[in-house]
Amino acid sequence: MIAFRRALAKTGVDITLIHAIDGQEALEKIPDIDEPYVAVIDLNMPRINGFELIDAIQASDLPKPDKIFVLTTSLHARDRLDAWNRHVDYYFSKDQLDEGVRVLTTEIGAGCP
Repeated sequence: MIAFRRALAKTGVDITLIHAIDGQEALEKIPDIDEPYVAVIDLNMPRINGFELIDAIQASDLPKPDKIFVLTTSLHARDRLDAWNRHVDYYFSKDQLDEGVRVLTTEIGAGCP
């Protein structure tokens, strides 16, 4: 998360972040979100992993994100395919963090160059 915050700070775009330690905490925080949101999800989380989190959000009455970004260390083709099958909008490895944040800020209309 620290690297993500740094990459976001480089863009100069002011975005409110709601951070969760793992998928379970994310599920607990989502009901409190009262505006459109973008989910940035790591696949490798304790308790509830990224795929389980995506599945839980999609199968529930929780507010749905406008976009789902997966930002992960996994370079496995199977993980990428599983993400696309869950209708994830973008999949970035953490070594593509700056590019992922640029796409994220552009996609949410923040006007990042």
